[in-house]
Amino acid sequence: MTEATDHTEPPSKAPPSFLDQADKIAKIFATVAIPIILGVGGWIIQTTIERDKQEAARIQQDQQRAVDKDKISLEYVKIAKDILTSTEKDLPKELTTWSWRLIDGVSPVKFAKEDLDRS
Repeated sequence: MTEATDHTEPPSKAPPSFLDQADKIAKIFATVAIPIILGVGGWIIQTTIERDKQEAARIQQDQQRAVDKDKISLEYVKIAKDILTSTEKDLPKELTTWSWRLIDGVSPVKFAKEDLDRS
């Protein structure tokens, strides 16, 4: 008995199809593009966050300056009030005039000019 041997030739490789080539190109592109996109996106996010932090710090400084200015104004008003409510008889007229003008300067409702001139 003779053995039958199968002498079929291996199938020859066909040239890659368009879809196979497109798949390879897409994989290469994804391998290269994803880190670049992540890097650029991260940079954009980081600069935006940094800019927002700087803006918030500037706003906080402006608010702190306004609070400090109000505290100083309050101290001046206290001094002016103490001068005006003082029981000393020989208080210089300049101090009372200064006190009235200072209070008028920080008050939202202003004194009449004639009243300030009388003080």
